[in-house]
Amino acid sequence: MSVFAAEFPTRPDIDKAHFIALTVAWVQGMKSTTLDFRGNEFENYGDEAVVLGRNGEKLTVKEIDVGQSYIIGARHDLLDQEGRNWRTECVLTKTGPDASLRVRVQCLSSNPDAPVLNPKRPFFIKACLQDRWGGVDGPFTVGDGAIPAPEDHAFGARVLTGDSEAFLPVVYVSACDDGSFVVNPEKLAYDLGGLAHVVVEPSREYSFQMRELCGESNPYGGTIGVVLPKLGVVRRFWLGGFYTDPRSVELALRSYVQRLVSARAVSLGYEWQELQAHFAKRLRVARAIQVPQGKNFEKSYIEALEQEVAAKDETIANLQERLEQLPSDAVLVGMGDGIIPDGLAAQLGVELYPGEFSDRVRAVLSLASATDALAIDPRTAQLLERLLKASGVSGRHSAIIQALKAASKKDDRAVSEILDVLRGLGYVVTKDGKHFKATPKEELFGLAPITVVNTPSDWRSVKNTVSQISELIGLTTIKRGK
Repeated sequence: MSVFAAEFPTRPDIDKAHFIALTVAWVQGMKSTTLDFRGNEFENYGDEAVVLGRNGEKLTVKEIDVGQSYIIGARHDLLDQEGRNWRTECVLTKTGPDASLRVRVQCLSSNPDAPVLNPKRPFFIKACLQDRWGGVDGPFTVGDGAIPAPEDHAFGARVLTGDSEAFLPVVYVSACDDGSFVVNPEKLAYDLGGLAHVVVEPSREYSFQMRELCGESNPYGGTIGVVLPKLGVVRRFWLGGFYTDPRSVELALRSYVQRLVSARAVSLGYEWQELQAHFAKRLRVARAIQVPQGKNFEKSYIEALEQEVAAKDETIANLQERLEQLPSDAVLVGMGDGIIPDGLAAQLGVELYPGEFSDRVRAVLSLASATDALAIDPRTAQLLERLLKASGVSGRHSAIIQALKAASKKDDRAVSEILDVLRGLGYVVTKDGKHFKATPKEELFGLAPITVVNTPSDWRSVKNTVSQISELIGLTTIKRGK
């Protein structure tokens, strides 16, 4: 069994009639549906309605009212040609002034010749967002459009540290040095609608301001960060290493967010199984207080009890599935594609760029494994080889080298441009006589101060300065170890 799941706040004025209308329109829009709604099954249907089609297709709607609050849900089962059952469950919960939607898709198969496939975000969610069902989520409104980063820098920092009070994750798209983006933010926001808020940085200068406020943990220079409530940035994606083009970055990011969201337990409203259990219990209690009428009464009471037990069995099965997923889901938070997980890297200290520590470890392993002087046994040697193949180099060191080389060609502005690159890496620049001194901040351990000679007209001096910087901050070592 494979599962997709999502949950998000909705507008409180979305009522049961809206839910029924959208559910019917969604099913009718499927090319493979065999359901026929001409019987007006949803007019005065009470609290339950069932529509049957061919080949096992079935749509079930249930609802429960509690004062001004209610729960209404729909389950749709559709078998494909290979016998897989694509089951979609949608539940709208209204509790006082709050409302939320839970959508869950499963791929079920008992046929060994029909392997289980990974479900994708159903069109039902897109239809909800197109009809503007999205509700208020902290400082945001749930939708499928990109959101500009807050002009209030302090608030922008709270978004990045996970303190914005939003329920959905935030995908933070930082700007490249030239102001462009690795992926199309609007397309990304459309694809992740209902799963995450996509927040877009306005400029590279904004990154420098966030760097100070976020303790230098913000994604920058084109990196895309995934932010979880109360946890901050849990994963970064950038162009380089395993991701050789923007499309590969986009696909990996979308897959990661979908798995991350699907792994979260329901918390705003109800699952279909909970609705089904409450519904069956109400039905059983209602029949229990009726005047007994022989075998018919016993039969209806037992049927209601069996429905309640079946609903609870499904709930237990869902919980068991979540428990089985926990070991793999733990990898979703704090793991990157380098050797050192993001969480461990944060404990080690501040990186010059995302993935720097992993790049350095890979470089050492690569250089060590390439020499015969390293006396290790064959298994350890092969382990190093496999570790290097399984992990990726970020490629960000090359971008810094290129930025330094590009700065060195700016004639009279060469020194100024080089100093800007160093500032972006976390160095503090001061005047030291006729020259400049770039001093690494205290948290950038192991780095020495760099003297930048203020002779922009001497191209040899500028070229030597670039080479010196690359050596002093270890970029040359990382490059040799690729």
